[in-house]
Amino acid sequence: MAVDCRTNKEMITDGHLATRMGNAHIHLQEKLDESSFVETLPCGLIVRRTKGEKVNHLYRDENAVISYDEKYKKIRISTADPIKNLSCRRLVQEWWGDRAGEHDQIAGSARGQIMSEDQFKEAIERFELELTRSLHKQ
Repeated sequence: MAVDCRTNKEMITDGHLATRMGNAHIHLQEKLDESSFVETLPCGLIVRRTKGEKVNHLYRDENAVISYDEKYKKIRISTADPIKNLSCRRLVQEWWGDRAGEHDQIAGSARGQIMSEDQFKEAIERFELELTRSLHKQ
């Protein structure tokens, strides 16, 4: 069994450092949430725009997120929790082909596929429709 040879002061300092790091992470996530937010649709879909950062984990208290990465021209959809009869992977493959995908709860356009603003607008409409249908069936 390993013995911790640090002094109490060293352990307290590490605890303070961890707290500061945790608070900094929370602050950065809040700024990212604020800067990427576009709107929340009535079905609980959050629309986001980003410049390279991943933001599909920023659900607030809503059901799903759709994001457009302006730097890499990618679209990503995700759900906060599993939704019966809704698979993000299935949807993006139906929309953009078999190279698109990932998982049932988070999926995006295919690697290297450049997505346009018009495709993003269309994806918002399609995802909103699918989300509304699936939520009403539950």
